[in-house]
Amino acid sequence: MIGERMPNALAGLPFGWGAIIALINLALGSGVLAAWVRNRPKMREMDLGADEQLRSEMWRDIEALKQSKDAQSRRMTIAEAQIAGQTIQIGQQRFVLTLVIDELERVSPGNSVARQARVLLREILPAALAHPEEIGHMAETVMKAD
Repeated sequence: MIGERMPNALAGLPFGWGAIIALINLALGSGVLAAWVRNRPKMREMDLGADEQLRSEMWRDIEALKQSKDAQSRRMTIAEAQIAGQTIQIGQQRFVLTLVIDELERVSPGNSVARQARVLLREILPAALAHPEEIGHMAETVMKAD
């Protein structure tokens, strides 16, 4: 009669065995859960530290790019000023050369040197000078040379 009588069962096992297995599962599961709960602040702190480091690196990179852009802008302004100054000088030199050629022709009409100089000044020199679309490339070249 005792053998026929089954005590309360848990998952098809006698209550005693079910309780023991449940306690083992609870102990193992709660150990993992307890470890996770204990380590969670450290893991969270590591995540926040990594995020902060990434943001810090990003802002340093942005600042370096801004400084590089500012430096490039300064060099470009200097190069443009140099080209503008050279353009003014060339214009002044053309003016002076024209005056000298005019005076040479006035003093010595039909002078072959004056005639050749005028041809060079009117036809060859403009071809040798940079066109406006080439000025940008020249400014970049001068900027890189500095």
